Amino acid sequence: MHNRKGITIIEIITVVIVISILAAVALPQYMTAIERGQVGRVRAKVDVIRKAEAAYFSINMRYTTSLSLLANDVPEANAGLTNGSDGEWTYSIAESTDQESYTVTAVRKQGVVSRYSLKEVHIDQDGQVVDKTGETFHPLAR
Repeated sequence: MHNRKGITIIEIITVVIVISILAAVALPQYMTAIERGQVGRVRAKVDVIRKAEAAYFSINMRYTTSLSLLANDVPEANAGLTNGSDGEWTYSIAESTDQESYTVTAVRKQGVVSRYSLKEVHIDQDGQVVDKTGETFHPLAR
């Protein structure tokens, strides 16, 4: 009888297959968790901008489309943004033609992570949020 030391190629292949299966199951869950974090962060930012618009309206009796004007009254509205962008998202405000309402929009600038990746978030003066993935609504939308 020989005293064998080490592992065989079959054992190595088995370990690689098991690790691959575990990674294939875990990676989509990880990406979903990352996307949920993005949804929460972007929704919070557009909600801060919406609240800043309400403060601006109470002072000036009209809405604005300028993030920098909002920052004068509510500094958090423009916090972390450079020219309306945080690096991955671009934030903008569109006012209605009658200047009675507005919509805050956040649009993702960088590539799409998966077919469920959030591309846009819209919020109006009433706090109505719409998350979009392009053609379909985001599966994590409330």
